[in-house]
Amino acid sequence: MTIVSTTKAHLQAVLKGSPLDPELLNKAIDQLKLDKSLFVKDNAPDNTVIVELLPLAIEILKTPVAGDVTLITDLIQALLAHTSFEDVVYFISTDQLLAGLDSGVPALQNVCVAQIAKASPADLVANTPLVDKLLELFADKDNQAVQSVQDTLVHLASNGELVVRRIFGSPQLSNMKNSDDAVLQSRLMALLESVLKLEYPVDSNLLVFDDKVFDPTSPSWDVLQTVSVVQFYRTIIENPHLPTLVKTIVGPLEAITKMFSQRNEFEDVKMFLLSEIYMLFRGLSYKEYDLFKSLDDRFNIVNSSLADREERVSALTFINPRYIFEFKNSVIADVRIMSAELPILRNLVTYEPSFTQLGLNQQNLLNLVYGDMLILLLVVIRTPFGLKKLLHEWPQVMTAIINKENVREPEIFNLRREVLEFLYNKPAATLGAWYGGVKEAYKEVILGAGYGQEVQAIVADKAA
Repeated sequence: MTIVSTTKAHLQAVLKGSPLDPELLNKAIDQLKLDKSLFVKDNAPDNTVIVELLPLAIEILKTPVAGDVTLITDLIQALLAHTSFEDVVYFISTDQLLAGLDSGVPALQNVCVAQIAKASPADLVANTPLVDKLLELFADKDNQAVQSVQDTLVHLASNGELVVRRIFGSPQLSNMKNSDDAVLQSRLMALLESVLKLEYPVDSNLLVFDDKVFDPTSPSWDVLQTVSVVQFYRTIIENPHLPTLVKTIVGPLEAITKMFSQRNEFEDVKMFLLSEIYMLFRGLSYKEYDLFKSLDDRFNIVNSSLADREERVSALTFINPRYIFEFKNSVIADVRIMSAELPILRNLVTYEPSFTQLGLNQQNLLNLVYGDMLILLLVVIRTPFGLKKLLHEWPQVMTAIINKENVREPEIFNLRREVLEFLYNKPAATLGAWYGGVKEAYKEVILGAGYGQEVQAIVADKAA
């Protein structure tokens, strides 16, 4: 018997109650993946291995059987691996795909979803009920195939404008947003994040959440839901987006900042939301500079943070150093070159005017603990002005990097290696007089302290 007839007989037996045979099925799957000749017999498309095995495999997924049904889904994937979407619907009609999606069997749903994802161009399915059914599954809180559904919706959206319109014209998404269900809203936000990166216009109503999400006094307020929404806004601000998008969410951003300004009144805001909001402020201060300034002017973001030690660190660590230099300049004068200020220093040294105002020099760098000096230098050397300072004005710091011996702590060893590796990859003309020292120090870090002597010993031994 051939592998096809053997597999067919086994699938028929399984439908009659026999257990799945992993060895036989794995062998069939491997052969189907490797031998394309199995898929055509006498050039007759109706007489292929797909017709022989696919209906049986699908029927098994609908039936409780003994064994791992993942083998059956793998078999179906192998059967359809070389087929286009047009070929798939030749063997599995749209109605059958819909029935599979509607079956409630996660394995079968995943198989059907994978075939729909093959549509190329994606707009082939734009005007079919398949997209509506995918959205229905996506909006089903209990659906176990939701991840593959979400991935396929994003894939289709990225390859077809008509599909995008169909997706965002569906009432399912609005229902999810208005459901007050944290699971469904998180699912919706994940989809929106992916599609917004494609810079497609999206219904603004899907982006604007009810004010009670940002109101800790509301009886239905859920801090974890609010965390998810803040993260959502941060993600879409930090990633590529249409210029009009942020105008859509100014209201929620103001509500978030107002909630931040009242943080001392609500313990949950301080405990669970503060770091997320500072990260949001970071994105705004870099990507939406003028909007961030208007929020700061209105809600006193930066100045109100300075009174608390931890909040001061967060504000001066996350907010754009250009903004701090231009509008909160006096704050920089209070920053000290010391280990306790390291997160703040790593932020401020990335902008040349604030770097200059800090007064970073050879001596105050060397006064830092060696590991902290390296942590700061890893940021400094990635700026052209910082690298120039190091190579031309801080010779003792360069010497400390190159000649440091007996570094035993793994973390410090790796920090030094990162600094040396960055310098090593710079052109010799950039490193100037330091080129030879950097080259030797880096090789020593990579190959070991005795690499030179070992090479000489081998050469001497061969010469003898």
